[in-house]
Amino acid sequence: MTDYDRVHILTYARLLDAERDGYDWRDVAMEVLDLDVAADPCGAKNCWQSHLDRAHWFVDGGFAA
Repeated sequence: MTDYDRVHILTYARLLDAERDGYDWRDVAMEVLDLDVAADPCGAKNCWQSHLDRAHWFVDGGFAA
């Protein structure tokens, strides 16, 4: 686990909750990650996806590996 992970544990939880609840990635990117989706949709989606992937890795025990 990195310092970045420690700081973003709540962000990871919010991303996973939003995914579970079926929220649109654009809404989550704006609300949770504070991204301007309209200005850079590809960059915002990549950022959202990379954070969501990290959240899954984190809760699936990747930090313990």
